[in-house]
Amino acid sequence: MVVALLLAVPGLHSVAARLTDAEPAWVIAGTILELLSCLSYVILFQGVFWRGPRALTARIAGSELGANSLVSMGGAGGIGTVESGLVGMLMLYGVHAGPAVAAVLVFCTISMWIPGCSARWPS
Repeated sequence: MVVALLLAVPGLHSVAARLTDAEPAWVIAGTILELLSCLSYVILFQGVFWRGPRALTARIAGSELGANSLVSMGGAGGIGTVESGLVGMLMLYGVHAGPAVAAVLVFCTISMWIPGCSARWPS
């Protein structure tokens, strides 16, 4: 799939050239770390939305990860498209509007603000 993408999208030939020069160990290490990052996000998401079915919350978290990859404005500092989508998805699965908004706000606080604040504190 990656090869087809590199061939189909104009201007990505330079990316392909850089990938051929990459150390395989670093590519594997980066891939493993990215997968662990995604897994930790899903676990955090399930911790906040613990009342929902685990498979459903994993799918919603995965959908948000995918949306953030495609629409980079969806994360911190964005216009709230992903957050409103999360509220809508929760309401679609039977959560009332008030608790859905509250849960998304708690999730955003945990996933965005706490790591940012802790990075500013001197160690």
